[in-house]
Amino acid sequence: MEPREEAMGCEAPHAVSVLVLGGVFLRIGASAFGGLGAALALVERELVDKRRWLTPADLTEALTYTKLLPGSTVVQVVSYLGYRLGGWSGSAVATAAFVAPSLLSGHGIQAATATFSGVDTRNHPCTFMLAADEALPVGVCQSLVRPSKAAIL
Repeated sequence: MEPREEAMGCEAPHAVSVLVLGGVFLRIGASAFGGLGAALALVERELVDKRRWLTPADLTEALTYTKLLPGSTVVQVVSYLGYRLGGWSGSAVATAAFVAPSLLSGHGIQAATATFSGVDTRNHPCTFMLAADEALPVGVCQSLVRPSKAAIL
């Protein structure tokens, strides 16, 4: 354990395989509709009650650390828990697996709309929303690969 982690009390409860972690968060992401409360209930049932990888205090700690940060709290909680259970690679895999079902279903709906409505989505007035749908995950991946100096400090 690194000294900074020891000072923060961030000792990983369990070393979990990245593939197993990805599978668990993929399943949670596929069924977590309804916002933060619904997703946290699924995370608690899976990681605290069923697998016993975390304690309720760990989940509360994750929510406490991430609630004041800008952005989606549930994605930040997933990223933090992924880090606690699998380090940086666990965080990246857990986040990608959690977000993937929403991203893929959004693309599926867009493709179905374009196919069956006859609307050319390339020239549609809401194309900027589709571009944002594409750009956001790319930006997140870039920030994971090349974190800013401010984020490291």
